[in-house]
Amino acid sequence: MAVPGHPQKPAVAARVRQPAAQAEYRRAIAEFRARRAADQQARLNALLLEAIAALASLLGGPGPTPARQPRLTSPPAPART
Repeated sequence: MAVPGHPQKPAVAARVRQPAAQAEYRRAIAEFRARRAADQQARLNALLLEAIAALASLLGGPGPTPARQPRLTSPPAPART
């Protein structure tokens, strides 16, 4: 045990610092993983928005979907004039 005014032995001092260092290491890993997950989510969101925009441009933009349009059973009759 250390006596006030006398320095601790290096091995004892290292054992005292080790739990704090391990906790700091775990906090750093958790922060890195959280930041990485947020970056991946942002990239995925951007990719999804890009895919939605591409599909919207192929389909002619917003409008009724083909399932909502009434289906004709026969072609329309020619207009009489």
